[in-house]
Amino acid sequence: MLAIGPGFGVVQNKHQALAKFNVSVREKLMKISNIEKDVVDGGMAILILNDNGRIHHCNSRSSLLFGWKTDCLVGQNVSVVLPELTEISLISNGHINPQLRFWAHIGHRFEMFGQYGDLYKCQINFNHNEHHGRHYIQLIIHTIEKYLDVLQ
Repeated sequence: MLAIGPGFGVVQNKHQALAKFNVSVREKLMKISNIEKDVVDGGMAILILNDNGRIHHCNSRSSLLFGWKTDCLVGQNVSVVLPELTEISLISNGHINPQLRFWAHIGHRFEMFGQYGDLYKCQINFNHNEHHGRHYIQLIIHTIEKYLDVLQ
């Protein structure tokens, strides 16, 4: 018996068609899993802040990039690594402060400091999430360049 499936052409039987389909689905799921892993653990530096500007979570990439141990960053005010945010309220009327959205939109280069005083120029995207009535701000950090290396 011949079976024809989308993207498979003519195959000899239904079992072969199903096997090819399962392999295709498995490959796609692996790619999605790798993308999620990159976002969480490697590809992008991510900080999650509470509405008071305290670091609630940081992924391993942000820890590695800035030379901080993850547990040293959690609980710190974001101004430790991002002094530009010292005087800015992150949330305005239940949303990300429009000034922050504007800066992200125009590609503003934020100065971020590593643990040993290294200075990085970064672009940041800001996302707002609400969970059980609490506001959280996700900072997705794209490093542009290492501007100053104190150890050199």
